[in-house]
Amino acid sequence: MSNFYIRVKGRVQGPFDVAKLRSMAQRGQLSRIHQVSEDGEIWKKASEYPEFFLSRSEVASSSKNISAASAEAAIPEPEIASPQPEVAAAPSTANWFVELNGESKGPFPFGELQAMFRSGQCEPTRLVWREGMADWVTADSIDGLVPMPAVNVRQQSESKQRDVSSETISLLMNSRSWVLFISIVSFVFAALAITSAFIVMVQGARMQSDAVVSQSIVTFLVSGLIACFGAFLLSYSYSMLNVQIARSERSLNNALRKLNRIWLFVGIVLIVWITFLVIFIVLTIAVFESAPNYLFPQSTP
Repeated sequence: MSNFYIRVKGRVQGPFDVAKLRSMAQRGQLSRIHQVSEDGEIWKKASEYPEFFLSRSEVASSSKNISAASAEAAIPEPEIASPQPEVAAAPSTANWFVELNGESKGPFPFGELQAMFRSGQCEPTRLVWREGMADWVTADSIDGLVPMPAVNVRQQSESKQRDVSSETISLLMNSRSWVLFISIVSFVFAALAITSAFIVMVQGARMQSDAVVSQSIVTFLVSGLIACFGAFLLSYSYSMLNVQIARSERSLNNALRKLNRIWLFVGIVLIVWITFLVIFIVLTIAVFESAPNYLFPQSTP
């Protein structure tokens, strides 16, 4: 019978015969990820030697087959019993082993191992094994071993957000320079207009000219509207930059909402301006029609 060496963390142990290695595997001291060698020079994974990982029932069945083969010459045509399926231990009652840092740790009761995964001591991708299993499997493939994480509704909605294509971002960013330029020009124009309106208002007050003061007040209002327009544009430019960074559909929708606010603001200002213009024209026409004749003398033939 061949003897084998095993290597754990660089330390070579052995030699061991197959029966000893099988016993170590059943106790969890040898796993399929360990390295095994017959001569101490050429090393292979233990998974390449399936005879190390036979369960007790499989070993007993193999021994029975050997005994039956030796007695086959004396007993003519023996009756072959149908093989019974191996009954593995229930997951909640069996002792489990877990792979940690390249070593097999255990055995642990199912409840204790479950608590290790629940507390975060072990990751769901750790390999686990119990007697009766053909191979090591990841913990998240065992029902009830790894607790299901709580699903955050916000995370769920964010995960459904689709990424914005590079072409869309490029088209959006092409106009950002102009948006910033118009925003800055609006702030500069509003500042100059407010400054000049303040100077004119002071001069009008000194001259006691109501017309000049009224004109200054209108200039203040117009300058404020222009400054608001610049603020909307500046906020929109930052939203465009956020789309380039986040590359998400949510950031794109946020930028489009701010663009809609800009057009809504411009539309309201235009409607109000046109309304006042119409009122001014109507009042002007009414004044001219009701003016006395001496204001507009008619020529006599």
